[in-house]
Amino acid sequence: AARTHRQRPARRSRRAILCCRKHRRYGSVTHIQRPPANPARFKVRKLLAEPISATQSQSPWIVGTKATLALLRDALGRSPYADLVREGLNTRGANGVYFLDAKVLAGRLMVTNLAREGRNDQVHEATLPIESTHVYPLLRGEDVTRFKATPKEYVVVPHSASSPAAPIAFTKLPKLTREFLAEFRPVLSNRKKFRNFDPSSSDWHGLYSVLLATFSPFKVVWREMASGSGVIAAAVGASGLPDGTNKVLMPDHKLAIIPCETETEADYIAAFLNSQVTNLIVRSYAVATGISTHILDRVAVPRFSPKNKLHRDLASLGKKARLSDLAKDEEIAVSFIAAELLGLTQKEASTVVRELAKL
Repeated sequence: AARTHRQRPARRSRRAILCCRKHRRYGSVTHIQRPPANPARFKVRKLLAEPISATQSQSPWIVGTKATLALLRDALGRSPYADLVREGLNTRGANGVYFLDAKVLAGRLMVTNLAREGRNDQVHEATLPIESTHVYPLLRGEDVTRFKATPKEYVVVPHSASSPAAPIAFTKLPKLTREFLAEFRPVLSNRKKFRNFDPSSSDWHGLYSVLLATFSPFKVVWREMASGSGVIAAAVGASGLPDGTNKVLMPDHKLAIIPCETETEADYIAAFLNSQVTNLIVRSYAVATGISTHILDRVAVPRFSPKNKLHRDLASLGKKARLSDLAKDEEIAVSFIAAELLGLTQKEASTVVRELAKL
């Protein structure tokens, strides 16, 4: 019979286990696992769930206790920074070419491409001299921890800060940079076309998603999130090359970016994103979804103002966390300030801290 291949085994059943209040059903989930043999091993908590948007039934679900749902509804909102969020640069399958080890030998900057990174057998390893002009410290997802970022590798980016979307014309690049890229031309020009990225053209040596935000001297980055994880954010600026050149950090596509005007603004945003109120909001609705670049559609981080004492205090705590570590009372202060900026009372902020500890 037609479509019989799509029927489910008889031992599985479909059950609606999440329903919205007021008896209106927005959907169901499939329960395919049997109850545990020893339920006493598990701690059971009763949680409620409802669409995060009252006007959009297909919006993500937000999950929590009755108290936290009411609290989170009051805290939800869209940040003015939401429109500024971008993803990091993307090599479109050529990490093994663009990602580098670097060192100085006999006064020259020498780079070795990390051929193993591309999972492409066509990429060979080569060690070549190169100018520092288009070599930058590379920041990857695993290099970022809460408040801190430590780049370990480098990347060649043949784009300009003034007009980053397209690469610099190949003939206008420095001689050694041209020689390095030409070593891998067959691999680079064979990458697949994607949106406005076409490596089969004269832009064969370029990267995708290189933007003004990528070159911002101050920015906040946060890691791509897995199911059930919270936000891991850091304020970043510049870092050095082996030859002593100080260069802006280049985040890869596993990181989301907010460009900032000042270091203080970056510390403020990083502290807000790392706060417990932000993480309670995110962990209450970000269930196995790729929402890394969209969290500011739900977390209403206010625009930084140097005239606002709470903003300055939060930035100061963010800077201290970036340079050293926060004491326990300072960690609590970060969450209380962020909660206050979202319009929550101290009592509600205490509830946030308590509920997050249970997740």
